[in-house]
Amino acid sequence: MRFAPVLLVALVFAACGSSASGTPAAPSASSIATGAFDCSFTKPRNVTPPPLPATRADQNEAFTATGVPLFVHFNESLAVRLPMNGTFLVGPGGDGVKLGWIRLKDGPLGVSAQRLDVPGTVRVDIADNYGNTGLQVTGIRFLAAGCYSVTGSVAGGAPLTFVARVAAR
Repeated sequence: MRFAPVLLVALVFAACGSSASGTPAAPSASSIATGAFDCSFTKPRNVTPPPLPATRADQNEAFTATGVPLFVHFNESLAVRLPMNGTFLVGPGGDGVKLGWIRLKDGPLGVSAQRLDVPGTVRVDIADNYGNTGLQVTGIRFLAAGCYSVTGSVAGGAPLTFVARVAAR
């Protein structure tokens, strides 16, 4: 009978491993090399976005394929326009994309980004001459094609995260 508690403890430890914790496992080298990594990009929700202030064209079409519509990804404090197909296009040398974030609450904008499919570097440039409300433009330099997560936040507001694929133009 002593084996039952030992077996139970072993099963509990096995179930509490990294796969059961909710933390995604790192992709294997073979899945990356074959392009098998699943980059589940952010898709539009079936919810009407908040009214956004009128802004000049943010030129996102330069960073997406011709004819790909944009949608508004948002929460209660922040909104950003993203391509429906989840893919940003960048030129050689990691020229990046320019994103116009709309702050729905007052406060400074913070943006961070990370590569999800392999280790990599992302550079985020935040212009500092937009005040504390409304439009705030950022430049995000993805140094290579891949799968990326980007998170924006306004002080005191919930963070807004999206996942996008980056491909060569």
